[in-house]
Amino acid sequence: MDGDEDWEASEGGGQGEAVISRRFSLTSLTDRLAKAGETIARKAAAAGELVLDRDLRTRSAALLAGGAGKAAKGLVQGAERIAAGPRAIQGILQKLQLRIEEQRLNALLQEQQDAPVDVQVAFQLYEDAPQDLRSRLWIAVLEHPELCNEYQALTAVLQRERQQAAVQAAASGPASPVQPEPGALPIAAEPQSNGDAAAQLDGSEGDEEAQQESSEEHARCPDAAHLAGSYSNPRPERRQDEDGWQLVTDQAAAGKLQGQPLLARAGQPAPYCAEREGFRNILMTAMMSMPWPLPREYPADCRYATLLQISVGQEAVNDEIERDVGRTFPETAFLAAQSGQQALFRVLRAYALIDMEVGYCQGMAFCAGCLLFYVPEEPAFQIFCRLMSTSGPNLRRFYLPGLEGLKDELRKLEFLTHRYLGHLTAHLNAAGVVPVLYASQWLLTCFSCPFPVSFSCRLIDIMLQEDSDSILLKTAVAILAECEGDLLMQEDFESLLTYLKIEPAQWSPQRLRRVLNAAVSSPIGAQDLADAEAALRLGEGSSHAALADHAAAAGQQSLQDAAGGSSAPGAAADGGEDDAAVAELAAAQQQIDDELMEMVLKLDLEWGSLEEEVGTPHGG
Repeated sequence: MDGDEDWEASEGGGQGEAVISRRFSLTSLTDRLAKAGETIARKAAAAGELVLDRDLRTRSAALLAGGAGKAAKGLVQGAERIAAGPRAIQGILQKLQLRIEEQRLNALLQEQQDAPVDVQVAFQLYEDAPQDLRSRLWIAVLEHPELCNEYQALTAVLQRERQQAAVQAAASGPASPVQPEPGALPIAAEPQSNGDAAAQLDGSEGDEEAQQESSEEHARCPDAAHLAGSYSNPRPERRQDEDGWQLVTDQAAAGKLQGQPLLARAGQPAPYCAEREGFRNILMTAMMSMPWPLPREYPADCRYATLLQISVGQEAVNDEIERDVGRTFPETAFLAAQSGQQALFRVLRAYALIDMEVGYCQGMAFCAGCLLFYVPEEPAFQIFCRLMSTSGPNLRRFYLPGLEGLKDELRKLEFLTHRYLGHLTAHLNAAGVVPVLYASQWLLTCFSCPFPVSFSCRLIDIMLQEDSDSILLKTAVAILAECEGDLLMQEDFESLLTYLKIEPAQWSPQRLRRVLNAAVSSPIGAQDLADAEAALRLGEGSSHAALADHAAAAGQQSLQDAAGGSSAPGAAADGGEDDAAVAELAAAQQQIDDELMEMVLKLDLEWGSLEEEVGTPHGG
């Protein structure tokens, strides 16, 4: 049989191979089933033994628990890796965003550093000059303070020359106006005839030569008499804005304009003088001798480095400075960066250490921040100390506790506006808009808030060279003169204050340059400032008009009593009652002033925060 199967396999070929293959497959399957049965039997025996043996059960449970723990730990780690994936991606995106922001700030900083600026070097304005010219100027004045004395003397001579030229031009004009007494309102000129007014209107486009002669006559006149018509018969004024639109002004308001004489010499350079030209050459030589670029590292043993090492007892001041540093020029690339904020913090902290009485006050950060835009940290500290010095511009008085110096400066501003812009002052006072409401922020920040930084830095140019801050009052009066016509056409408190807070800061660079030129060549001289100081000391500010009148009447009555030998008890009693009333009124007025100043500073801070939210520009 086996032989037959073998033969069939040899004869059949493929069929025999299939039979043999099945035979071997069944054999291997039987072997595997036998082995599986043995394995199951062994595992069953082991399970039975495990069930019967307590020790084995314990070790098996521990082994199973360890395996389960390892498995759970692996699952937790896997879940953590899965959860950490988005966080890792988020961290990478944040780093990428920071890198992009840093590159953007660097590009913006480079753009701001390359932007041209106006620099006031002595009696000449360099328009659209490179910024290193200002840096050299500040360092040269800092290292050569003796130049300030010569500059002050030449400035006084120039002021006298301008006043004499104005008087001569007024005397040689077609009509010699009556010069008002100090403190009096300018006298309005006689109105034009109807024929002249009609001819002016009809020939406004064709008769350009007549208009030019009229404008030259107005520029020569140092008084408002030739510029403002009679209020009872005012002349309409036609002018165009920067976009070419024709502006129609209110005729009644146009008849009250008095600020044109303050703006008339805005574009006129100082006349040539050999002494002034020689001084400018000396100053330029000192500027060009400065090492460039300015070193940013300072010696470890210098005064500034020593002050920065002191940290005991400055925690409260440091907190105040840190609060304001982040809100100082946040739209600028330099102070938006952490390095710029730290530099500003160190400068303010160092000054707070050398002037314990002032310490730190709101507004100082803006002034110090302007300096850091052009000079390194240590020279910025020295220049800031120079600006704050009582022997220099003395900005320090604005920041003393109680802000008495700032209040005095605001009263002097009101005195000057009453002298040169009497109609506008009366209009603003009637609406309740007093200088403390709009000019306190100007003076506290050296006009760097809300005006562009370049506007404030040109004022710093002048203050450092003059060693005086009189340019601040002249600039405030020039701003009011520039917007006099618009203010006279508004009546209510809100619109007037909103205009003064917002509109001047949005003027074009050309208009701001014109206002600053007018402030530099302002007819407000040393005598006007002395009169304002004297009026302040006598308590004649318009904010204390009632008190001043009452005190003057009481003083005159006492002089009359003394001259007449009157010493009646009734008179003495009345005098004592008057003195008590004056003292009580003075105390009440002082309390009102303090509360008003505190309220204004809070409003200015909130206003500044609102401007930052809506993106109002500060830099420029």
